[in-house]
Amino acid sequence: SLGEEVLLKTCVRRAPFVWLPNAWCGNPLKQLRAGSDALRPPWPALVITCGRRSAPFGPAIARASLERLNKAAGWALELGAIRAVVHLGYSADTHRDLGEFCGRLAAGFAPLAQRLHQGGCLMVVENTFEPGPDVLLAAREAIIQAGGPEVGFCLDVGHAYCFSATTLPDWWQALGPYLGELHLHDNDGTFDYHHPPGCGMVDWDFVARSLAALEHPPLLTMEPHAEPDLWAFLRGLEKVWGTPPA
Repeated sequence: SLGEEVLLKTCVRRAPFVWLPNAWCGNPLKQLRAGSDALRPPWPALVITCGRRSAPFGPAIARASLERLNKAAGWALELGAIRAVVHLGYSADTHRDLGEFCGRLAAGFAPLAQRLHQGGCLMVVENTFEPGPDVLLAAREAIIQAGGPEVGFCLDVGHAYCFSATTLPDWWQALGPYLGELHLHDNDGTFDYHHPPGCGMVDWDFVARSLAALEHPPLLTMEPHAEPDLWAFLRGLEKVWGTPPA
């Protein structure tokens, strides 16, 4: 994740087991290939371990992530996509300092958003495990402050219901002015099941009213997990919203 720390596993010495003995990691990068990131004491709090070697591969993972994201952006532009949905990879347990997280994230996302923007594709940030919209709003502001273009949001109504204690109306009020896409699926609040609309507890009447009130409606994306479920999704939308106009 671009917003992650440089490290991936906490190193804690505890008796009687000693985690990462000095003989294993006196110079973790000594035998790694050229181009690896230098590591000097004090050692980072998190590393990846593999056999009897360990190293902070976080920077390499961040670079690889950016490369993959840029390839995906290239494919999106070749296909003529007008929206590119991204996840922040945010975890409240791990990312205690929201400012630091957004700063690291924006360093990678700002040029990516600019490339997409120049190709006529809007980057939209989707809610996943964030406790509320403040995280997405802070990320958007950080991307713009880092030189990126205006970015929008993708509100996933199923994620908002099962992963967050924040109500759907509160999510909508915060993200609504920048809403570029809406992901449609349902659940009972216990798991991200991606059930058809009407098969869970999402308030589809509220979604319909809120969509109708928007001056510029977002893209609507159904998210069935299997092709046969597509027909159930279409029947579900007809059930909760009625037959669409011709």
